[in-house]
Amino acid sequence: MDRTRPTLQPLRAMGLLFVMLAELFAWAAIGYAVYRIAGSDWTAAAIAAVVVLLVLVAWGKLASPRATASPAVSLATKLVVYAAAVLGLALTGHAWWALALAAFVVVVHLAERFTRSSPEDEVNPLTDRPENDPRRF
Repeated sequence: MDRTRPTLQPLRAMGLLFVMLAELFAWAAIGYAVYRIAGSDWTAAAIAAVVVLLVLVAWGKLASPRATASPAVSLATKLVVYAAAVLGLALTGHAWWALALAAFVVVVHLAERFTRSSPEDEVNPLTDRPENDPRRF
């Protein structure tokens, strides 16, 4: 990579941070929605915890950066999780939060997409090593 030309690495790192926040917000929204729909008591809390754990396992296996699933499966998983979070907030009476989460997810993912560099210049913003470098972490 040519170090003399300007880079979008700081913006890319910030974009990845916001993507992670969107994921955290979605998982929390799913847990909250399940808790409220299941009755708002200790059993509802246990059910919500199990559901969030299942969502996290599915995300890790199918949608995380290290997942071995195809891009189509990864995208479908992300769409289902984000849609479930937005729908859950809307069903529990938090339409404005649902709208805010949906807007945040769309804006963050579009921004992350547009700050990507070309594949040959792609480097991990945390380690400054190429993405295909086995020592990238």
